[in-house]
Amino acid sequence: MAAIDAGEIHPANARPVDDETWWRGVERLRKLGFDIPEYDSDDAYKQVIK
Repeated sequence: MAAIDAGEIHPANARPVDDETWWRGVERLRKLGFDIPEYDSDDAYKQVIK
């Protein structure tokens, strides 16, 4: 839905998104006021190896 709202894909060809399209959708949600924390790959790595 966020990717559609951001104009990344059209409702007629809506499909699961990945990679860059996913992150553009996340950024769109942030601009709309959703409180989505920034992704920190180092932190995610530290969580996995604990």
